[in-house]
Amino acid sequence: MDKRELRQDLFARLRTLDLEERAGRSSAIREFLRDDPDFRSARVVFSYLPLPTEPDLAPLLAETSGKTWAFPRVTIEDRLAFHLMDRTSDGNRGGHGIHEPDPLRHDEIAAGKADLILIPGVGFDSTT
Repeated sequence: MDKRELRQDLFARLRTLDLEERAGRSSAIREFLRDDPDFRSARVVFSYLPLPTEPDLAPLLAETSGKTWAFPRVTIEDRLAFHLMDRTSDGNRGGHGIHEPDPLRHDEIAAGKADLILIPGVGFDSTT
């Protein structure tokens, strides 16, 4: 199976999970992050606004006072810009149909300011 087929298979499996199982897996990831030394020491965290098949990290924002959170927005030039947000519900649907910060309401932050970047992934190969 090539990489494209493997990704399609993994996405299909994710779509079969019911809401309760997705919520449970998101909760387990949040618990892992709460205990992770790198997350605990990070002051500026770049994260993502999840698609339905991605882990929901939003509850961490409310639980982690003292951290600055930033989320990506796709620019007109098809580049990523990161914007500060206090609540993930403050975003809008972007041009690609993905939930993202509103550049008129959320200040941009330079990518180099991140202490930790959280990126969702569909599959990982531990052999490389």
